[in-house]
Amino acid sequence: MALSGELTDICPDCTHPAIHKFLMVLNDKMPEEPRQRLWIYGLRALGTFDQDSVELGFKFADVAVRIFAADALESAGLNKEAESLRDLNRIDSENTVAYDAAAADAADAAAYAYDEWTPVFNFLDQLLLAS
Repeated sequence: MALSGELTDICPDCTHPAIHKFLMVLNDKMPEEPRQRLWIYGLRALGTFDQDSVELGFKFADVAVRIFAADALESAGLNKEAESLRDLNRIDSENTVAYDAAAADAADAAAYAYDEWTPVFNFLDQLLLAS
């Protein structure tokens, strides 16, 4: 649903398509109650169109591994594994992507480990507020 109230899947011209798509997927997957919190992130996504796609990709990867996956592992009681992800170098170049490639397995496993939406909102906070 658009901020104006009408139903739409059209990405606003001022929003980066990757961020828009991510928010749309979350909107489709979340139960009603947590989904109501997404509108603020829709507002924060406005004006992101001019972000460099490569830089945004690194930001997605960094937040997904060091924040989202770590929170998911922690919510599953895997505190040591969560801390190991949080201790990884910031993913901001191809070098750190290669260096931290092993974290991808942990992130993938973490996607199935949580049963609450808090890690998703932590991810969005980092993605749309972090510089």
